[in-house]
Amino acid sequence: MWFVVKIKRFVLIPSKRKGRELFLLISLCIPCLFVCLWRIWTVHEPGLISSGKQEGWVGRLEDTNGLSVSDPGDSLRYLAGSDVEKVTQPPVCLRHEKVKVRCREMGYNEHFDYSSLRFQFSPYIYFEPKTLFCPLPKAGSTFFTRYFIAVRRIQEVPNLSPLNFSISSANRNKQLPFSVLKLKEDRVQFLSQATKVVFTRHPFSRIFSAYIDKLFAPNVVFWKLWGLRAVRLLKDVPLIDHPCGSFVSFPDFIKLVLRGLYRKDPHTMPMDHLCQFCDVNYDVIGKLESVTTDVDFLSTKLNVSGAFIHDKNFKEYFTEDAVNDSTKDPLTTWRKEVSDCITDFEMGRLLWRKFQIRGFIDAGIGFPFTAEEMEGISLEDFRSACFEAVDNSKDKEKLKRQKQVAFEEAFSLIPDKHMIRLQRIYESDFFLLDYDNKRPSEYAPGLTLDRVQSLNWKVDWLI
Repeated sequence: MWFVVKIKRFVLIPSKRKGRELFLLISLCIPCLFVCLWRIWTVHEPGLISSGKQEGWVGRLEDTNGLSVSDPGDSLRYLAGSDVEKVTQPPVCLRHEKVKVRCREMGYNEHFDYSSLRFQFSPYIYFEPKTLFCPLPKAGSTFFTRYFIAVRRIQEVPNLSPLNFSISSANRNKQLPFSVLKLKEDRVQFLSQATKVVFTRHPFSRIFSAYIDKLFAPNVVFWKLWGLRAVRLLKDVPLIDHPCGSFVSFPDFIKLVLRGLYRKDPHTMPMDHLCQFCDVNYDVIGKLESVTTDVDFLSTKLNVSGAFIHDKNFKEYFTEDAVNDSTKDPLTTWRKEVSDCITDFEMGRLLWRKFQIRGFIDAGIGFPFTAEEMEGISLEDFRSACFEAVDNSKDKEKLKRQKQVAFEEAFSLIPDKHMIRLQRIYESDFFLLDYDNKRPSEYAPGLTLDRVQSLNWKVDWLI
């Protein structure tokens, strides 16, 4: 209103006074313009653009969540942070249409220009059946890569399960990347004919899983990549308390993500940035939160059997597979490097707490070894104790609750200003994929680091 009045006044005043008034008007407008530009810069931070889309959708989603019913495929949901999402998802057969609607709201048309499509990390392609799979780290990418390996063998060996194949077989270097299609015409033809698949996960659950798997649990590779970097970047994190980058807290990991890790590492990059949901017309957009029905839909679309996920023993097989994978490197390949950084007792307790956070072992089952017993313990003996604890963890509802409590406790430690920045960074994921971007106040209130039992592996977890 003030600006309109000033303009009217400027038009009506005598010409000899217009110069002075114009100077005053410009002098007042420049600070206002500066403030506006500053606000735009803080709301749309540099580098928070996914697939060319400007972000700005935070807070637009409503929580339409509802608990999903447990089924044999529920064992996979440990990847998805248990009931963190609690979402009643639209049917998977309609999900890609909803994404297209959201893309139109963000200014995209429905013309998919596959001739100029570029991925920062190449998806995988399969020629029989013709499929493109965009693997999202920390969204079941290894499991679904093994699924597609099984699909290629299904004609020879019916009812193959992804768990029949080793985790090493799903290594990125062993897959055929989309980038092998060098000619523009070949890329366009392949993408026009292939079934295009992606499986997603709640953005905050993805971050939490990355922390638990790569920093909390013994992992010398990511201790060096992330842990030591966090120690160097964050001046309040003394190296003496974090040998080799170990023992980095969840809040410090979030600081590392905000300091640019979300731009550089695929484990923390926005899913939209990695798989470009508005540039690729995905036929199947699956979610870990509804994995059983989504795998059924995908298997039907590919004309293969998905019976493995309904096997009554699937949860047992999956848990065994996950425990074996988590213990193999710390107790064999990395054993010396881990021992140079932490004691065997600390390594064991970290792994044990990881399995409790993942809902494999009841929180009430304490760590069964003393420091002396852990010294030089064999892989077989440690695994045996883990599997015994898994067998004795009978209360499924409590195991689910453990996962939810750990998630809530972890995020309760994150300051509001950091949560808001996380929401901005992953806002296109929230908006396009219909995930709820909960505010910090909606997580467990009033918790401090000394009261968060789930991440304090040095003491028993009372829940």
